[in-house]
Order: sequence, then C-alpha cells, then structure tokens
Amino acid sequence: TELPTLSDRELVDAIEAARRQATWAQSLMLEGVAELARRRYGHEPYDSDTHRRICGEVSIELTVPTGQAEELVVMADTLPTMLPNTWAALRTGLLDYDRARVMVDGLGTLDPALARQLDADLIGEAIDATKTQLRHRLARAIKQADPAAHAERTRRAKTERRVEVWDNDDDTCDLVGRNLAAADAHAIRNRLTAAAQAMKADGDLRTIDQIRADLHHDLLRGIPLPDAVQHLITDTSGPVNWRLATPATGPTAPVTGPTLPTARTTDRMRLNYDTRGARAGSGTDAAQEVSIVAERVIAEALAEVADQQLTAVFDRARAEGQMDRLARLIGDAAQAMRDALTGTVDTWCRATSQNARHGHPRYRPPAALQRLIQHRHTTCVYPTCNRRSIHCDIDHTQPYDNGGHTCKCNLAPLCRAHHRIIKQHPDWKLIQLWPGLLVWVTPTGIWHIVTPR
Repeated sequence: TELPTLSDRELVDAIEAARRQATWAQSLMLEGVAELARRRYGHEPYDSDTHRRICGEVSIELTVPTGQAEELVVMADTLPTMLPNTWAALRTGLLDYDRARVMVDGLGTLDPALARQLDADLIGEAIDATKTQLRHRLARAIKQADPAAHAERTRRAKTERRVEVWDNDDDTCDLVGRNLAAADAHAIRNRLTAAAQAMKADGDLRTIDQIRADLHHDLLRGIPLPDAVQHLITDTSGPVNWRLATPATGPTAPVTGPTLPTARTTDRMRLNYDTRGARAGSGTDAAQEVSIVAERVIAEALAEVADQQLTAVFDRARAEGQMDRLARLIGDAAQAMRDALTGTVDTWCRATSQNARHGHPRYRPPAALQRLIQHRHTTCVYPTCNRRSIHCDIDHTQPYDNGGHTCKCNLAPLCRAHHRIIKQHPDWKLIQLWPGLLVWVTPTGIWHIVTPR
C-alpha cells in the first residue's frame, strides 16, 4: 500500500504493524543466538571462556561490538527461561527490544522464582511504559519485593565503578564515570552547575553545558575549583578554541590535529602520493614507507582473490552437500593459499629487510618491528575489536615454537581476550596470507578478511 494514500489512523496502524514485525524479527534473531550457544556449549563444558567465545562469534557475524554481542547472548539465555511473559510479549510484538532489555537488566540477576513473579506482575506496565518509566518501576518493585537483593545489586554495581573513554567520529571523546554512587554523582554535577551559572551571570558567553565541561576538564587536571573558575575566565589557550570569555593578553592559535591518510590505497596516484615521505610520528624512513604502502596495495588485491577462492570453496561444499565440513574446508583452503605464497613472502621480506634476512632471530620482536606492526594495524585485528594496538599483544600468527617467523609477515596485534580465548582455540583459525592480510575462519566456516587499515 502506498503510504500517502492512507488516512492518519491507517498510517499510524501501519507504523505500529511495522514495529511489531521488527520486534518479531528481533525475537527470531535471539532464538538463533540461543541455538548457536546451545550447539557451542554441546561441544565443551560451560565456563567463562566458552561464553566469551560465543559472544565473539556473535560479534563477528553480526558486526556488532563484543559488549552488544554479550547482551544478545544474555537476552537469548534469560528471556525464555526466567522471563516467559516478557519473552511472549516480545515475540508477539507487544513489547519492543529495548524494553525487554530493561526487564532482563532489572530481573535477570534475581532469584529465578522472584524474577518470574515480578515478570508476571509487571508485564502489563512494561507494555504501556516508556523505557525510562519501566526502569524506575522495576527498581521500586525490586526494592519492595526484596530489599536485600536491591542493596546487593547496588553494592555490586559500585564495585564495578570505573572511568571509560569513548571515541566519537568528530575527533572528540566522551569521558564517563560509570557506576558512581547516585548521591555523589548528583552532588558533583550540582557543584559544577552552580559554578557555571555564576560565571554565566557574570557575562560568560558560553552555554552552561560548555562551562560545565570546561570546569570538569580543569578540575580533573588538578586545578582547585576557585582557581579553575579564574583559569576559565582568563585563559583562551585550553583544549578548545571557541571560548569567548575575557581574552588573554597573548595571541592564541587554534588547535588543529594531523590529517590522516585514507585506509585504502589501490591506485598509482595514491601510491605516488603516499610514498613522498614518511608519515609524521610513524617511526619509519622513506624506504620503509614505500614498502608499507606497496604491501598494502598488494594486500588489497590479494584480499579480493582470496575472497573469490574461498567463495568458490563454499559454493562447491554447498553443491556437494558438505556443509557440515565447511569450517575445515575453508580453513584448509586458506592455509593452502598461504602455503602457495610462502616463497613469494620469503623473497619479499628479505628484499625489504635492512639486513636481507627473513625476520628477527628471536621470539620477542624489536621495538622498531613492534612500531611497524602497530602502525600497520592501529587496533586489534579481530574484525569487531577497537582496542588500540599499542595496548595489544604482538602475536605470532603461526606460533614461534611451530616454525613461525618473528617477522612482519607473521605478526599482528591481538588484544589479550581475542588472542588467548579465541585465536588459540582449536575451532578457530587465523592465517596471515601476506604481511598485514589476515583471514579469520570461525567454527561455522565463515571467513573474515582483515587488511592493513
């Protein structure tokens, strides 16, 4: 039906029908996640590492962060067993995913019998309440039904207090204090607000939010509150160049960041541009920069070939009814490609090495080689991980004690979790076809190709 031809009532009904259909699809996704978890648990005893591997697999297949994948796994495990009324409302489209998540967050850690009772008592309110309203009603109901459980949840949450940094897409970050005591958090914000309002009354042209953020910045740098207020009034050389308070006496230059090159380099014009000199702060000279760019160009081309080859293996397995062997077939095919490239990789690594040798003779890579690996991949090479490479292990893709070189063709940054829990598990495979070109093969037989970023 063409939406413009509908009456207002019919249009609203169509919107609601679409929402219910989307909610049903989300419940189907959770059923799939639950079935995947059941199959993985069937192969090995349950432990925290098994749970994290399942979350890693969901993360990589749905292209979502690991935290969101863990949420899906918990939702899929909790809803059908502990919260049957919420689960039924989700499957029929009466309750959307976000409110179902609030129910799981609120009730999932309680005693199962109490959780099921509150699930039955509150489902009507859940359907008619917004997410925020539902969260408050859940907290009150839990506190009334089991004050000890509510107190324990609060205590446990406080033990998980932390500070997090979230990167935004506009060269800014969010600095967040999580799980602080509610009274303390409100008191801190109220104090910042009072100081900001006083400065605003004195003629500061910034908004209250901007003043609060600047005070927060200076206080965390160790400047006492009275001095921080004075500093904001008189200083314009801070981290932002839009302050409009009383100007300082000296000239102020705007703060600008470096211009980063794009990740993909696949044509001669871009190659010529990138090889004019070393990037600032990369720790490489001009000759090394040429080899880095050339390696990236070759990696991009090989990635397309590898994807075509693995797709052909998949199509053949499906046609021949060998899908139950897909993970092994894909893994063997990726390894065969790596074996076929061994001679070429050896020649390349020797030709681009300062001492014409393939790799470093010891297990631990020297500092220069570590910087090269971190420059090539700025984050962990697990496809959905954003942990910075400088905080990752420099991993030998083929283990050193199994003949793997300490070389750029066999090293990649892996965060500790993806290194030890996923990469080293026998059902997972990681193969480096070319320096910086890696192929992950999941237990399902799905492959994910990572190129230099």
